[in-house]
Amino acid sequence: MSSRIYETEAVVLRSQNLGEGDRLITLLSPSEGKIRATARGARRGRSSLVAGTIPFVHGRFQFFRGRELDSLRQVEVHSTHVAIQSSLATVTVASFMAELLDHTTAARQPAEGQFTLFLGALEQLDSVPESVELQNLLFAFELKLMDVLGFRPRLDQCLQCGRSEEQLDAWVLQPEAGGLLCSACAGLLPAGGVRLFVPERKAMQYLLNNPLSRAPVLQLAPAARTNMFRALRMYVDFYVNHKLRSLPFLVAVLGLPDTLLPGEGARVYDGASAKRGRQE
Repeated sequence: MSSRIYETEAVVLRSQNLGEGDRLITLLSPSEGKIRATARGARRGRSSLVAGTIPFVHGRFQFFRGRELDSLRQVEVHSTHVAIQSSLATVTVASFMAELLDHTTAARQPAEGQFTLFLGALEQLDSVPESVELQNLLFAFELKLMDVLGFRPRLDQCLQCGRSEEQLDAWVLQPEAGGLLCSACAGLLPAGGVRLFVPERKAMQYLLNNPLSRAPVLQLAPAARTNMFRALRMYVDFYVNHKLRSLPFLVAVLGLPDTLLPGEGARVYDGASAKRGRQE
């Protein structure tokens, strides 16, 4: 076998048409990280490569390594996650997760944590949960992705003065600090954050400390749920540092307030905008 031919387990993040009969696919591999490859002739019905170009398909893939793009040669499908495609809400959440991974995974570098996390999320999405359960799963996925990437938020004490979680009933989640600040310390720093109260803080701790399968049972009042979405958007966006194209559609499909979108309505930050916000 040529040294330029390699095989790897992978899952398809996205697929798009290329030319008259080909597809351009982006995949996530535990050993190779992000892979961008062409699947020649995959839009022709008889092509054996068609199955390897469908979003969220998990399998064993063989590629020819190219200078910029690899070429898909063979695919052995392990799971299609076809149930995800049966619901607009689940496919939207899965696509948003895939976009996050696309922007946070490097090519040719191991990404076992990201890969395992995404497979676990796809398995949960196969059950086609309700809207609230989908929100919980998305919250858990984003928090765990931050953990995998080394940006796990510190939620048990103020990162400035050290006061513990039991001493206060309101906090500020501050991306640059890497977690929670008490209100007094947050007001002394130039960057802002989103105010969190006890329910949101405990919910974030619960999601970080439990497997994805436990996320759907989380109970949150609507106001706390909206505030948690807002806080995670600020925290995750700060580290992803990329405009997420699927976010507006996600907000619409999940029935979330459009004030959560960048540039829509008033932000409820404490202090000045964070560095990420100033760059937008």
